Amino acid sequence: MNRSFILGLGCTLILTGCIDNDMQTIKQAVQNIKNKYKNGGGPIEESPSIEELDPYEYDAKYRRDPFQQIKRKETPKLVIPTTKPKSNAPDPTRPKEELEMFALDELSMVGTLVMEDTMWALIMAPPKDSKDKYEVLHRVKEGNYMGKDYGQIMSITTNRIELLENVQDRSGNWQIRQSAITLKVKDK
Repeated sequence: MNRSFILGLGCTLILTGCIDNDMQTIKQAVQNIKNKYKNGGGPIEESPSIEELDPYEYDAKYRRDPFQQIKRKETPKLVIPTTKPKSNAPDPTRPKEELEMFALDELSMVGTLVMEDTMWALIMAPPKDSKDKYEVLHRVKEGNYMGKDYGQIMSITTNRIELLENVQDRSGNWQIRQSAITLKVKDK
C-alpha cells in the first residue's frame, strides 16, 4: 500500500474519535448564547469617564512655521560705540532677535517641546504691524533673547521661562533683574 494512503487513513481515524456524535456540548453553548441575547443581554457596564482637555489648535495657514529658521530680509547695520560700555551693560554689537521688539507682557508662553534633547518654549507674539491680523508663534531655547530689556533666557521648564534682563536706572547704570513668563492656560 501507498505510504500517504496509510497516513491519511490514520489521521482520519484519529480525528473521527474526537467528534462527539450527538454534539450536545456545542448545542448547549449555542443555546446559552441565544438565551443571553434574546432578552437584551443583561446590563451593560458603564464606560469609564474620560477627562476632556482643551487642546491648542495651531492653524498654520497664515503663520510662519516655528521649526524653520527666521529669514531676515536685511541685516541691520551695527553701530559700534567708541566708548567702553559700563559693567552689566548689554552688548551693543549683538544683533537683536525678533522677540526683542516686544515687551514681555505682550508675549505669552503657550507650550514646550523637546527636540534632540533641547527644551524649546513656544511663544505667541502679536503681529508686527497693523496689516497682519494673526499672532505669530515663535520657538526659543536657553540663550535666546526676548523682551525690550535685553532679556536672556536662562532656563525653560514645562510651565515657565526664567530670564535675566538688563535694565538701565535713572542714573544711567545697568542693573540685572530676574523675570519670568509662565505658561498661558486657556480658560474653560
